[in-house]
Amino acid sequence: VMRQGSTSWQALAGDTNLAFGDRIRTGAETNALLFFRDRGRLKVMPNTDMQVLARGVRVKRGRTWIKIFKRGTEFAAETPNAVAAVRGTVYTVEYDPEALSTRVNLFSSHNPTGGVEVSTETGKALLQEGTYVDVVIDELVEAAPIPLETYLAYNHLPPEQVVLGTDVSPPVDVSPVDVS
Repeated sequence: VMRQGSTSWQALAGDTNLAFGDRIRTGAETNALLFFRDRGRLKVMPNTDMQVLARGVRVKRGRTWIKIFKRGTEFAAETPNAVAAVRGTVYTVEYDPEALSTRVNLFSSHNPTGGVEVSTETGKALLQEGTYVDVVIDELVEAAPIPLETYLAYNHLPPEQVVLGTDVSPPVDVSPVDVS
């Protein structure tokens, strides 16, 4: 963590309180889990650099997974070229500084009219559950369904996916066998 007003990074150990303006940076093999009191939680994925804001976070590089518990909570994830404002939901924000691109995935939403509003200097999009949008430089790219690989990368199941039991082994061939 780099505390607001500091120029040096400090390693975190155990539970640590963060203040607005503090930055968090994770390594290639590390994650961090932040709890925003009763509002929600945020998982900082490997190789991410982000800053804690009064009503959200600013992602400078990398990926975050965000779950807001309380409806009506104001929370936004900013990147240099987009803002993803929440309306009670589970979503992710990814930013690639080399490509100047942001991706917002909306996994689930408590709001039937949409869960995340993504805005740029040139426009905005209201994402529906199960969709994502890309922002390249400052242009929104048309929203599309989230690929299954993305759900799996975040250990999240698509809304329509139902899992019965825990046995995921391939089916056994039960063809009759000639024993004569």
